[in-house]
Amino acid sequence: MISAISPVYDLILSIKSLVNSASITSDIYNPIIKIVGISLIIRISSAMCKDAGQNALATKLEFVGGIAALIVCFPLIENLILLISNILGISL
Repeated sequence: MISAISPVYDLILSIKSLVNSASITSDIYNPIIKIVGISLIIRISSAMCKDAGQNALATKLEFVGGIAALIVCFPLIENLILLISNILGISL
């Protein structure tokens, strides 16, 4: 598990340098990185619960992970709505 973290850290650094060169603000890529992290943690935890025979707990973890991902991506959704309203000329 620890040996798998190093390539992921290198990947995150590569993504950050790519994002910086494209002049993308952190408001856009931070929620995406957080959602990927949440999904990985929930997926591993859910698989461990299923292996232990705790299918109900695994289902609850997946549900809570989905809610957490929605909460984290709310600023991204808000920016998207503001962008669409600016394009359409609607003031919110």
